[in-house]
Amino acid sequence: MTRLVSRTRNRSRQDGFTLIELLVVIVILGILAGVVVFSVSGIDDKGESAAEATDARTIRTAQEAFFAKNGRYAGSVEELVEGGFLASPSDYHHIAPTSDGTGYSIAAGQPVGDADQTMTVGYKADPWANSKLRLSRFALDAGTCETLAKVRNDYSVGERLATSWELINPGNNPTYKTGGVNNPTWRFRLRPGVTFHDGSAFTAQDVKWSMDRLVSKGDDFTAKLGAASSVVVDPQTIDITPAESNLRLPEILVHPTYAVIKDQTEPSTMPATASTVVCTGPFKFKSYTQGDRIVVERHDAYWGTKARLRELTFRFIGDATTRRLALEAGQIDAMYDVGRSQVAGLRAKSDLDVVTAPPSYVFNFYMNLAGTDPAYDELQSPSVRRALALSIDRQEFVDQNWEPGVATVVHTPSPPSILGSHAPMIQGVPFDLAQARQVLDADGWTCGGGAPGANTACGADEVRQKAGERLSLYMLSSTNNADDPLLQDLRSRALKAGIEIEIGGNLSSAQRTTRKNQGLWDLDHTNPNQNDANPAFLLTLQWWSKSVNPWVSCLAATPPNCGPWQQAGPAFDALVERALASPTFDGAQRYSAEAMDLLFDQEVKIIPLAGLSRVYAMKKGVAGFTPPHPAESHLNWSTVYRTTASSDL
Repeated sequence: MTRLVSRTRNRSRQDGFTLIELLVVIVILGILAGVVVFSVSGIDDKGESAAEATDARTIRTAQEAFFAKNGRYAGSVEELVEGGFLASPSDYHHIAPTSDGTGYSIAAGQPVGDADQTMTVGYKADPWANSKLRLSRFALDAGTCETLAKVRNDYSVGERLATSWELINPGNNPTYKTGGVNNPTWRFRLRPGVTFHDGSAFTAQDVKWSMDRLVSKGDDFTAKLGAASSVVVDPQTIDITPAESNLRLPEILVHPTYAVIKDQTEPSTMPATASTVVCTGPFKFKSYTQGDRIVVERHDAYWGTKARLRELTFRFIGDATTRRLALEAGQIDAMYDVGRSQVAGLRAKSDLDVVTAPPSYVFNFYMNLAGTDPAYDELQSPSVRRALALSIDRQEFVDQNWEPGVATVVHTPSPPSILGSHAPMIQGVPFDLAQARQVLDADGWTCGGGAPGANTACGADEVRQKAGERLSLYMLSSTNNADDPLLQDLRSRALKAGIEIEIGGNLSSAQRTTRKNQGLWDLDHTNPNQNDANPAFLLTLQWWSKSVNPWVSCLAATPPNCGPWQQAGPAFDALVERALASPTFDGAQRYSAEAMDLLFDQEVKIIPLAGLSRVYAMKKGVAGFTPPHPAESHLNWSTVYRTTASSDL
């Protein structure tokens, strides 16, 4: 496994260092290397000899000196030797650079031969068991398909199948107007020389086919495209005009759902064991067996840096414990989503590496804000919502339920990093059990039959009442829910304020969805991911009145199977729409932060509980995985490969 997490540098300085500066850098790094070199990675050097550790530190020192002079990292140990930065080739390690030279990792062993460059990865349940509409693209990105733009690890946007894009405002598409003016149009210029896996040329017609397909299949969930949104200008240029004015389009199109597939190919209609996907990515589709696995192989004619692995298999193993046992037994080489209770045990194993991605999703309490059934209308009360938030010691909740480095307290429904410098605007509701009790008492929810405002003390586990009604909230949950221990913890915390949470743990997935769509719930827990670069991404999905989700609006459904249960109101809508209409990304971040401040701090219409990181585990000898993208739907497996450090080679 890669020993050191990739280092990245600011690209603004490319003019090199003077000789004196270079010597100072080398001396300082030589002094500090032994102290910090293994502490920055988050991956320890279990089982590494003193000679191996020294070898890795020597390479790192040489790499820093190489960067100081050249503005990039060396691509190999041999390059360091040839440049005079390293005295002799490494005995124990090799370098795995990023494609742009701004980062690198040091991996144990040496790469194995191409015939042995195969891997099997344990994924979760088959994401395409019920629909192959997004086969090989989402939720699991198998590396077969590509979007027009890409989202980097810091959620900035970069080139991919498009090399540039520009805004035409007002737009040139008369079909879609706002206030009598054509909606803004985005013109994308496509990368020349790209071919599909079948050898055919990639053109603007393929982009149009892919976007139109999403609209016709009802699979466009945030870009707000229309049937006439995509217009081919020439074979290398396409114009896209959202049906609703949306300046966040490039940041949205990085989502794997918007990947480009070849014109007239349709994976969702293929038989379960004979599907195919024709795209442009570093891996090409080989086979898919429903409920069991998907297999992809290297695309040797890929336009970019070729994949290191010859073949990559993803096995579908829904249970986290079963995935871990498969890894320990050598049946798979790596696994997604190490369970909360498994992290410490796997970290202690000398033949495995555990890698933690940057935070990408948040454990949230969603609330039914517009319940029409009297049994599910308690959270229409601002006092009850705020008291629930005040009753939860979120720092203690995080510390008691996750291993270090896996979770942190956040005040936003999506990772704070997506808001940039505006994240501190959201301060959150503090833990204050006494205030929670006072808020409820003043709202008429009393204990022991006391009058409102009397602040009558509650007995142990006593549920507050008003006019003979218990303050009881129904929490949606499902059979065999891995998060049940977390819900039980939160239930006990709320009860200290006199709020009862009933956990509905015997629901099938279909039953849970039906109840949510019909508004037969008070609370829901979910871990939404930040899967694109739009700061307002989750806001538009979960609380905006124009959301496609039936528990927010009835755009794609009819009562009683939909309702405004999570709509946050006109003031919130206005902020979201300002974020979508902002001509600058900073403006989008600011308005999104204001919307989140309204959502949590001011009106408490959601309770963010913990910012979470994806945790992966793999056998020794799996190199090039670090640093992983925060969102699992954007993992890049083309940089991963096997080395002789593997225990079974």
